[in-house]
Amino acid sequence: MARELLGHRGACYFPHPVVHDRRLAASMDRLHRALAQPEAALARESWLVATYADLLTRHAEHRIRLREVGRKPAAVARAREYLEACYTRNVGLEELSVVAGLSRYHLIWVFRESVGLPPHAYLNQVRLRRAKDLLASGVPIGLAAREVGFVDQSHLTRRFKGVFGVTPGRFVAELAERPL
Repeated sequence: MARELLGHRGACYFPHPVVHDRRLAASMDRLHRALAQPEAALARESWLVATYADLLTRHAEHRIRLREVGRKPAAVARAREYLEACYTRNVGLEELSVVAGLSRYHLIWVFRESVGLPPHAYLNQVRLRRAKDLLASGVPIGLAAREVGFVDQSHLTRRFKGVFGVTPGRFVAELAERPL
């Protein structure tokens, strides 16, 4: 993984068995939460790659420096188009990196720099926009959740409320209350 992520050859050693690093701990916490969500392949793999890169660059015996990755607008455009087209699937980071023609780490970095979000967060935004459109057209919440790739209605509700500030049920009710 060190070779793929950072171009490092050779073994990586960690001189201290315990490190005190709040940022790394927060990243590991996000990774563990993502690992508990089988439907979130892109988030799981993204957090794994980001956490491991952070560990190597901050705590390896010989600190590994991140390679300059530069901007890759065509690769990011391919990745975005793929996520827009395949939002109902559980897209993995490896699959997306092949589409973009970049390593997993490189893709995460250039995507975040270009779009402002990592690929898994962008995928959630795509799903939420599509769900909002379906709800506005009268599709029931549970069906809309499944149609856009969420596991169930409660998964959609948590994400929807986090982004839009209201539950899908409240969104639908507010649409119904509007005068024609």
